[in-house]
Amino acid sequence: WRLPTRLELLLMYNQEDHSGFAIFNYWSSTENDNYYAWFQNFSNGNQFNYGKNGNSYVRAVRAIKE
Repeated sequence: WRLPTRLELLLMYNQEDHSGFAIFNYWSSTENDNYYAWFQNFSNGNQFNYGKNGNSYVRAVRAIKE
């Protein structure tokens, strides 16, 4: 199990049915630099980077099929 990448979270968001996800921000494993990593917003689909010291949701994955 691991955190999904920024692209994998976007693929999950773009699925017709993303039930099982709260309408919040989820961490990705994709780092911007030593202090920031990328989030996926499951309310509006936006992605943005945020300080790693912040709190948010996570969703572990094993494999994603495109």
